[in-house]
Order: sequence, then C-alpha cells, then structure tokens
Amino acid sequence: MKEINIDTWNRKIQYLNFIKYTNPVLAIGTELDVTDLYSFCKTNNKSFFSTFLYIVSRSMNEFEEWRTRILDNKVVLFENTHPSYIVLREDDSMVTCVTEHKKKYAEFYNNSRKDIDEAKNINNKSFNTSRLDLIYVSSLSCLNYNFIINPYNFNDVAQSSIPRVTWGKYQKINDNYKMMFNISANHALVDGIHISRLIDSINKKLKNINEFIGVEKNEG
Repeated sequence: MKEINIDTWNRKIQYLNFIKYTNPVLAIGTELDVTDLYSFCKTNNKSFFSTFLYIVSRSMNEFEEWRTRILDNKVVLFENTHPSYIVLREDDSMVTCVTEHKKKYAEFYNNSRKDIDEAKNINNKSFNTSRLDLIYVSSLSCLNYNFIINPYNFNDVAQSSIPRVTWGKYQKINDNYKMMFNISANHALVDGIHISRLIDSINKKLKNINEFIGVEKNEG
C-alpha cells in the first residue's frame, strides 16, 4: 500500500469535489453475454460463480482506479485487491468469504472452492469489515433483475471507498445466455470512464474465455 499525493494527482479536482457529497456513489448496470463462459464451465465441470469471480478479480486488479481507497483522509493505492463475497449456508444464514487474488486461474479457482467450503462450516457468522484491500461481491443467482442499490455506510469514509459488484441470474435468450451486472463505487475515486473500461475488460475475457483460461492453464 502506498499513499497517493492528492496535490499532484490527476483526479484532484474530482476527488475534492465528490468527497464532500453525502452520497458520492456512482453506480452503473449493464447486461453481459456469458454464453461462452456458460459453455466453458459446463464442458470443464467448473463453477460458474468462481470462474466469473476470477474474471472480475483479474479485471479490477488491472486498473489503479479500482485499487484506490480512502484511509484517514488520505488516498492510498493497494498493489492487489481481493474479492470478499457472501456465502449462503444451509440455514439461510450468511457469512463473508475472502479469496486472495491470484493471477493464475487454477490457483484462484481452487482457493475459491476451498474457501467456500470452509465458510459453510465455520461457527463465526460475522461480517469482515476490517480490511480495505477488498472488492465487495454479491451474486443473486436466484434472481434476474434490472436495478439494485448496494448498501453503504457513509459514516465510515474508508469502508465506503470499497467498490461493490453484483450480478444476477443468467438466463437463456434465444441461443445466448445473458446476465445483469452492476458495479458501484465512490465517485471521488472512480469516474464513468473507469467503469466503462472495466466492463470492456470483462467483456473481452468473456468473448475469449477459452483462450484466456487456456493461457492461464499453460502458465501453471
């Protein structure tokens, strides 16, 4: 983690403007074509959730804007950020689970499946809010939706600087599978152009999933 000098930062004007807002959240939703991802997971017997989680984690870590946070009235940049997501247990209780970001698909995927299994069997059901180097993730796999508002605690500036990612149930439309995807972030740190670039990065991986994952397999 390193501190960003706000005085020389190219986002100084936007930051000083939006940091004053009582609700500084910028949120955008879009529809993703996950046809190739669906086929890849079916063919290779892989979890759709963990594979898409990997794509999101890889894409968000490619851009500095998605690794910046606010800590003690300072802007800091993390080398890596890690997805923190909700695991639903058999009794419908929920627990947070963090999988450390890994560049290689196989390593991240295996860790994710292990983390989920462990989360389902631990006694601690509390939410982990102590780390800032996270991406908050929720998957509503039982629901196809068009709009969602993610919760923020604006009394905690640091916590409200963590971006939120949510996706819904994929559904077959004609011969393709489509899925709603939503991302929200503190506008003091992220602009619409950064959301656009992130979605473009995710789409490129989705459209070239066999080549993208194949590269990862060859690496490790």
